Amino acid sequence: MSSKTIKELFLFPNYKIIVFNTFHDFMYYTVKGSHVCYSNGNKSANSIENDFMNQRIDVSNCKMLGKLSELTEGHAMTVFKEARYGQSSYPNFMDIDGDKFMSSLVSLKSYLASEGWSFPEDKTWIIIPKPTKKLVGNKIDIEFEISNEKFDGYIKTLLPVYFSPIKSNTTEITYTVETPDYLYDFLTHHPETDKRPKSKIYTTNVFSSIITHIRDLSSNANNLRSADEDEKKAKKVILIRFSSSQKDQRDSYNFGYTGKQTGINYQYYIGYAVTENYSLVRMSKIRVDKRYESGKGFVKVPYTARKIAIGNCDDFKVLDWTQEREDFLNVIEVNFKKLSDNLNNYLSDLDADKLDLLITQGTKLLN
Repeated sequence: MSSKTIKELFLFPNYKIIVFNTFHDFMYYTVKGSHVCYSNGNKSANSIENDFMNQRIDVSNCKMLGKLSELTEGHAMTVFKEARYGQSSYPNFMDIDGDKFMSSLVSLKSYLASEGWSFPEDKTWIIIPKPTKKLVGNKIDIEFEISNEKFDGYIKTLLPVYFSPIKSNTTEITYTVETPDYLYDFLTHHPETDKRPKSKIYTTNVFSSIITHIRDLSSNANNLRSADEDEKKAKKVILIRFSSSQKDQRDSYNFGYTGKQTGINYQYYIGYAVTENYSLVRMSKIRVDKRYESGKGFVKVPYTARKIAIGNCDDFKVLDWTQEREDFLNVIEVNFKKLSDNLNNYLSDLDADKLDLLITQGTKLLN
């Protein structure tokens, strides 16, 4: 399928929607496994839409709201309710200080227009976070140790825990707890997607698990905030690696001597050194601001996103960055490329005439 425009937009600071355009009259829907699928009308035809994966758009814990041209007032009201918008009239996003709308659907469309979305309504689809389930059952307040709203420490607070009714034939009790808004919002919208909770509501039949669940979310949030602060203090550095080798070679048939193999390996790149946060095992001390994306090559990471952690850079020398140092290393890189191109032009299809020419020119090739 043709590559489509996909945007992640914050309708409100705590509520993100995903909007995309289509080129065909397919039906789109989300399925388990964090995929967007499409079909010609048969929902059982699970054709995966690859553009979301290629652009690293995370749709886990999301649902397809629908095609914009087919949305009702009820659909739009659900969006504003889930975003915890509590007023009876709705903002005109094209004139935020102007008169409000009485229609949530008109307001939603004004938001898309304010973001420069110009695709036709019948070619526009919207994905939203899965709506919060309604909590049911008996309720009891339980004390939890949870991260504070600055995510730099912990506080003790009471959270309501719901448990299923207990009857004479009850053999199992389920417990349900809802993650507080500030904690859920922070984790859900943080660039580190693997730390995002699968749902705002957590249900288990082991009581201690709800305590562990909230504690783990709090620990993740505090560690992420600490890592965010470390990245703000990141120092620009240069990473460089050079090695050369000369190794006698032998034939694999009778082990006869086949000459000396000479190799040169030169590589450098610009990175950002951060303080390592050992509680986040996957974090690296070095981050970069470019990453490879299928079909696009290496692209710059948006300034709002976290830089990309480098998995292993132990064999690189790490030096403080200066423009002069970067320029010098770039000159070496350019010259190595010229040397490689020259050698390749002459030696890749070497014949007697070329070799005699090289002998006549002496070492000019290496210059």
